[in-house]
Amino acid sequence: MGETSFMAPSMPVMNKIAELSAKITFKAALRDENPELIDLFKTNETLSIPKLIMVDEQSKEVMNSWGPRPTKAVKMVEVYKKENGELSPEFKQDLQLWYNKDKGQNILAYLMELLTLK
Repeated sequence: MGETSFMAPSMPVMNKIAELSAKITFKAALRDENPELIDLFKTNETLSIPKLIMVDEQSKEVMNSWGPRPTKAVKMVEVYKKENGELSPEFKQDLQLWYNKDKGQNILAYLMELLTLK
């Protein structure tokens, strides 16, 4: 299971939020085709994806960024890494099962909180 397919559950949630708001434009930039941009938004010195970068359309200033995982998944990964080091294929499968059961609710809650900051 590659990093791209593993973290894909966030993308449809981001896209749906944008579809429902006339104030949000959703654009995707592929990590490997935009190294200069992605390098600015590393997570713990890694090129983890997806990353949501909120940019004010008028000023072009970065308002905030998020990613690559929702809060509950971040905690799960942190605990696992602390106890076991690198993420195993079995853990990645368990995390994917968590995403499936959560149905994007944790992602949605965090993104909605992030959007209300400004």
